[in-house]
Amino acid sequence: MGQINFSFRYIYIAIPTTLLFLFISEQSSARGYEVDILRETFKYSAQSKRSVSLQDIHQGCAKVNCIQSIDSPEFARVDEYNEFRNRDIMFVLTYRGETKIYPKQIMQLHEVVNDKFNGEPVVMTYCPLCGSVVAFIPKIENQYTHLGVSGLLHNSDLILYDKITYSLWQQVTGKAIVGPQTGNRLPIISSGIGTWEEVQHSYPKAKVLKFPPGSRKRYRKPLYGNYENTNKLMFPVSATDARLAGKTFVYGIEIEGRYLALEETYLKRKRFHVETFADRVIRVELEKGQVKAFEAKTQEEFKVIRLYWFAWFAFHPTTELRKTPL
Repeated sequence: MGQINFSFRYIYIAIPTTLLFLFISEQSSARGYEVDILRETFKYSAQSKRSVSLQDIHQGCAKVNCIQSIDSPEFARVDEYNEFRNRDIMFVLTYRGETKIYPKQIMQLHEVVNDKFNGEPVVMTYCPLCGSVVAFIPKIENQYTHLGVSGLLHNSDLILYDKITYSLWQQVTGKAIVGPQTGNRLPIISSGIGTWEEVQHSYPKAKVLKFPPGSRKRYRKPLYGNYENTNKLMFPVSATDARLAGKTFVYGIEIEGRYLALEETYLKRKRFHVETFADRVIRVELEKGQVKAFEAKTQEEFKVIRLYWFAWFAFHPTTELRKTPL
């Protein structure tokens, strides 16, 4: 009888200890901030609908919207605006017959621009830590919405939130990873890149995002100092790969659940790339700073994302890579 009592006493102690361990291991890393954004602001816990471990979500700043999105952007014509230097980096988006230019120095401080292209809402996003530029159509439950900066990161990448369901969306993949929309995906629009000098020549009638009111000085310096030129990361990632240096730029393409990355310098040297991939003959072209990928026969277009190699691989560890031979 004493043995039975001992067994029950052991079980009584062990179960709460196990639950406590699971509870602790599923918490996000709030990094000592006063407010835990994931649990206190968004009210998410280990019991919430999700596709990732909360332990892998890290808090990057003190509160939600610590980086303010631009929700009422103002534009000028490229050939009428003279606020940039020739070598300043610009992100290019063409959609519904319009081309707009988003300066990197503005995007690094705001990360999200809630915009419209000929009346349809489009969100342009940039994660400085992953070098990733991704544009979305922000339609959720048949409603258009704004996206904001959650203050959280996963695999060092920006996590967005929508203002209808308050689900958390991964910028690189466009997928909701925590909240009611988990598993759903926002449609992605391919974008491009160029210097100010290049976009002036290539898109003279395009619109360029104007500096928000206030001092220009804070936009002129890189937000994260020398981050782009080192191998160091500021937040953990789930997997790494040594085939390329982590912060080498690649163009990532997904086709029917398979993933392909093309090193940027490789594509610049060749200008185009053709191969059979996922049982499709695909052609990838670089023109005017924009990379297009499509099936050679049907002309079906595939979405392309430019970002650091470490970020693409962290989310797509089965990816194939095409690079310049050593």
